Amino acid sequence: MRITMTDKKIPLSDGIERFLNYTREKHLTEDTIIDYTSCCRYFLKWADKDIYCSEISEIMFDDYKSYLKSKNLASATVNNYLRHLKAVINFFIEKEWTTYFKMKIDKRIKIKKVAYTDEEIEKLLKKPNMKKCNFPDYRNWVIICFLLATGVRRNTLINIKISDLNFDEKIINLNVVKNDMDYYLPMTEQLKGILLDYLDIRQGTNDDYLFCSQTGSQLYKSTISTIVKRYNKIHGVSKTSVHLFRHTVAKNWALKSGNQQKLQALLGHVTSAISQEYVNIYATDFRDEFEANNLLNAKMKDKKKITIKKVK
Repeated sequence: MRITMTDKKIPLSDGIERFLNYTREKHLTEDTIIDYTSCCRYFLKWADKDIYCSEISEIMFDDYKSYLKSKNLASATVNNYLRHLKAVINFFIEKEWTTYFKMKIDKRIKIKKVAYTDEEIEKLLKKPNMKKCNFPDYRNWVIICFLLATGVRRNTLINIKISDLNFDEKIINLNVVKNDMDYYLPMTEQLKGILLDYLDIRQGTNDDYLFCSQTGSQLYKSTISTIVKRYNKIHGVSKTSVHLFRHTVAKNWALKSGNQQKLQALLGHVTSAISQEYVNIYATDFRDEFEANNLLNAKMKDKKKITIKKVK
């Protein structure tokens, strides 16, 4: 069925297909498109497939919200489905296929992300015995070092090419990122040394991927997850999340610097919302430093205490 801007009788299934085509045209990441597709299918399965986009209303949105909650899904999962659906409906509204209405989503419950501990990081950074290890073992250690130094996502990691490394200026060019916008990260002196040593072994041309298989081919995102899972368990670390390295980098920055704008640049976020959230959720971890450096504590310390004489 051909969809036109003026035709208000747009079947829901056709409207959803048009929206998914729109996400592809916007060059959203594969993971984001998959999330939207899953959300749309779930909603379409719940709703009457024969309804039109014009029949979607606030009551219908609220009924769907109640349905999701009745499925005993986690609050974060419910909110994720609703936020994706909200984007779909807003697309319909913009196309004038659906009448505008407010879509209320419960306030997001901010749960502190459990980062890798200092003890766990020490275990993960233990360099393999270069006389006994093979290339994958050594490469995996370099990947862990890279993740702890940069906090990049899996998709960004597997798409970094040797030419993206500027050792003279100590800059890393990240050109495959979630928001489809290139950005640069500084390369620390420590990471520079590790990468130079790695490239002496890895070899390759400027067009080759930095982190590759033993045959030189590009790694998959799923491969990175498998590598981290196995690597962490071998090193006695029960946490096995790749994305947790990103949280760990963010937490360290929030605690050591607290500069939200620079954290935003480090993580490559388009808006400040998420980077500010990192600063906020780790605020309680400042407790020891806050206690030690608090102005009131400093002024009251060692002061002679005044006692109240009790009258008998």
